Amino acid sequence: MNPLPSLGLAEMGRRLLEDMAPVIQPGYTASEAGQIGVMLLALAEKWDGAAHRLRAENRALVALMIHASALVGTPPPAPMDDDDIRISALTETNEALRERLIPLHAAVEALDTPEGRAM
Repeated sequence: MNPLPSLGLAEMGRRLLEDMAPVIQPGYTASEAGQIGVMLLALAEKWDGAAHRLRAENRALVALMIHASALVGTPPPAPMDDDDIRISALTETNEALRERLIPLHAAVEALDTPEGRAM
């Protein structure tokens, strides 16, 4: 057996919401079980596509930064190594890209050119 995290989270969420929350007493505890169930279902949905979304966003950020760097005359970002598709690695790359994007964004906004305004 090799369960997918998204399926396991979804099943736990469904069980909490449909099977357990309605029969738990008192109301506060039942409400908490329902909220946990909803969170598990949301986590299941996000987990399933997280690596794909992060990798796509990282690639889009790099493309944007290459274009912006050319406009402001700064070195483009180094080629991105996205072979490590662990969510933690992709998130670390995403955070580094976003940090580097901030000053680049400011430099593009300072341009008084049609290209800068279009960007």
